Amino acid sequence: MHAVTTCSQPCNRLHPACQHPCPKICSDPCGKCLVPIDDVMLPCNHILMQVPCYRARFPERIECPRKVLKMVPDCGHNVEVVCGTDTGDSGFLCLTPCSGQLNCGHQCEGTCGACFVWDVGDDERELVVRTITHQPCGKTCRRGFTTCSHVCTKRCHDGTDCGVCRALCEVI
Repeated sequence: MHAVTTCSQPCNRLHPACQHPCPKICSDPCGKCLVPIDDVMLPCNHILMQVPCYRARFPERIECPRKVLKMVPDCGHNVEVVCGTDTGDSGFLCLTPCSGQLNCGHQCEGTCGACFVWDVGDDERELVVRTITHQPCGKTCRRGFTTCSHVCTKRCHDGTDCGVCRALCEVI
């Protein structure tokens, strides 16, 4: 009868790899075993809870979601990253806020990885900064006009002239 009708009875099959019972109805394919498994030890020695059975069988394929502190070799900053992140990878950019001061006087709002490009020194053991490219300033200028008591409300313009005040001034 199963070949010609849709059976709505509970499935009585077991998943072949783990022997957990299938929770679906008889006519549905069993698919991957989704029974939650606790205390799954990952290669990094972190333990995960509630891992679907089909994934728990291969813990080396699970990316550890735990946040850890790791040092970035290029700059020496300690950053909080997902456990499996390789901070020594050439594509990793340090997320520590840049400490540089821009020509306008504001602090750079970029990150170490976005502003500093690192290169290997002459003896190949020493890292040196190759180029510094700070992010454009996104703050409000706030410099005072010389003709009135107002301040410039334009986006920061790197120390260039603010122009003429466009605000309404009170005349006494």
